[in-house]
Amino acid sequence: MTPFRILVYAITAALLLWIFFVYFLPFFFPQQDPVELIGKSLGVAEIELGKGFSSGIKFPGQSAISTAAFNNSRRNVIFQCNSEECCPLDEECGGGIEWNSSRVSFKQPAYITVTARCEQQYGFFTCTVYFGEKPAQIEIKSITVQDTGELANKKPQVSMAMQNSGGVDLKAAVVEFKVFKKYAVGGREEEQMVQSASKTEEVGTIPKGESATRQFELDITDAGKYHVVAKAIAPEAGFDENSLEFDAEGNASGCRADGCAASQIIDGKCIRHCNCTNCVFGTECLNRLQRVVSELTNALSSNILGPNIVDFELPASKCA
Repeated sequence: MTPFRILVYAITAALLLWIFFVYFLPFFFPQQDPVELIGKSLGVAEIELGKGFSSGIKFPGQSAISTAAFNNSRRNVIFQCNSEECCPLDEECGGGIEWNSSRVSFKQPAYITVTARCEQQYGFFTCTVYFGEKPAQIEIKSITVQDTGELANKKPQVSMAMQNSGGVDLKAAVVEFKVFKKYAVGGREEEQMVQSASKTEEVGTIPKGESATRQFELDITDAGKYHVVAKAIAPEAGFDENSLEFDAEGNASGCRADGCAASQIIDGKCIRHCNCTNCVFGTECLNRLQRVVSELTNALSSNILGPNIVDFELPASKCA
């Protein structure tokens, strides 16, 4: 076979491959319309509010997309471009992606991640579509509560584990707590918000891909059944909600263990002097103290000196 014939075969094969990729391959792998793909993401985002939904989308060169394709009587959409290929807002930059809040233009073909996220107010959806890096996304991974058994000595503590699952650092995050107390009314259970315990707490910054755990104190003073709704929010990072229920016992305004002085040797014994507030009986004070100061559960003996004063004899090693 001569070199010329080999060259002819090679050119023919290349031409056949080009014809296949240009004219036949699209029938087997049709390219989906970017407007359709973004519309589907927005539909899901309207159901799962506060969460971003991403997909990789191929945009042809010399094309543009507008928010008008997605806006309707119940939804308003804005665009945001956070890719390295994005031009500065409202500026041209050669072959980059030109954009503003209502239009994105592609001079060159591009395959880019697109994320849709929505929130709702008064039945109206406000959605942002991000082109490029996945935006920051705050998530509540777990929520637990401790110290609900004795309000007289300690307020309930909520522990929350949060994560930024997005591709950008999130900043200025907060958690909004709504606290409800449950009541039995006419054979059914109802809830009433406890305004004094509901509040907003700062979380701060969570870097992309990282987690953070925070402790929050709830200003609950009365025994009862409680329902707490926690909403984590951050600018350009969406939001997430979780809740928990618990029973609180005791009364913050009742008998309370204040604490104990340092142990000391008195008449050859290791004695620790302890005090309470608002107790009616010395035994009540003693029980409160043993719940709060774990060392006292191993006391050799106790001596009630009044409704709010108890001395404990401890092993000699505690005074060494």
